[in-house]
Amino acid sequence: MLFSLVFTLVGVEVFLRVAGLPDSPIAGWKAKDHPQSEYNQFGFRGRTLEAKDDDFVVVLLGDSFVECVSSPIDKIPERMLESELQERGLPAKVVSLGARGYGQDQQLLALREYFKTNRADMVVLWVIPDNDVWNNLFRTHYGGSPPKPTFQLDGDTLVPPQWEWMKRTEPPGLGWLIRRASFQGYDEEWEKHLPPPYQPLDKSPVDNPKMDWQERWDSNPLFHGEEFDTDRNHNLLHLEPRSERIAYGIRLTVKLLDEIQALCQQNGSDFSIIFTGGNWEAEAYDRPVDDLEWYELNGKYYGYSSVTYWANLSELYDPFPLMVVPCTVEDWKVSETDLHFNQEANKQLMGDLAEEIKKRKELGQ
Repeated sequence: MLFSLVFTLVGVEVFLRVAGLPDSPIAGWKAKDHPQSEYNQFGFRGRTLEAKDDDFVVVLLGDSFVECVSSPIDKIPERMLESELQERGLPAKVVSLGARGYGQDQQLLALREYFKTNRADMVVLWVIPDNDVWNNLFRTHYGGSPPKPTFQLDGDTLVPPQWEWMKRTEPPGLGWLIRRASFQGYDEEWEKHLPPPYQPLDKSPVDNPKMDWQERWDSNPLFHGEEFDTDRNHNLLHLEPRSERIAYGIRLTVKLLDEIQALCQQNGSDFSIIFTGGNWEAEAYDRPVDDLEWYELNGKYYGYSSVTYWANLSELYDPFPLMVVPCTVEDWKVSETDLHFNQEANKQLMGDLAEEIKKRKELGQ
């Protein structure tokens, strides 16, 4: 009986492996849902890179702000930046490496793949700090999205991901089938190994806490995607006091930025971060010492501080070359529900970025 059972299981395992069933998910993603003509040779939205030896090649590394799904292909940031650089006399070719939901983990992996066969004179990383940190913390962009390779910290050491980028998370077979049957979710499992998230108060420390978040929660179902109980939300860098999880996420992000910068240096490329979230010096340092406010949401109370936010940004980006390019377009949003930059804002940003790149090149920095 036991021999027969083992023989049957072995037969089922062999059959499943040969048939490639069941398929486990791919770890990671690139750009998707675009016409085939809108992909470059690296799998991202943009034009195919065809650079001559004397071309000034710029890699625009980022996330959905680089992919720019709201704009036609000839109006994405890559095209605008290339045109602005050429107008300033640089024989530039700009290539996009960026997709929705990217953190520095997949940006690093995409850049590693790029440098296997291509060169760059400059890599510009467009950071979006309000979600980059939690994109690096979790195994998915949001709970229902595909898994991705996710790095960890062991002390100060960056631990490589368990999964290979753009490969199946597991081979087909009974093991995957059994695990899938009892599976809760990639983030639920992963979160057990993360430090504790922000802990809101049960009682308000002020008489009149702000109700903006509660009003948004009650009127806008999209706001329900903000996970305040896990630190996966766009206010995480403002929350005071800073949680152990966010402190860990910042350290992890800095290590990933270190890896990206080192990779650029190894391949003879200049590296810089572009920050478009505001005027760094004016907003970071011209503030009162204590600006703590309290927000109520579903009977919990959250401390919110711009001082904390800018302190977190300084910890994230001060160690790296930084180009500050604030958006000066008043009506900058795609829509009230889509907070990406519209075409007018992208044109202003890419023009100012081109000017910064030209200055840096002329100074030899």
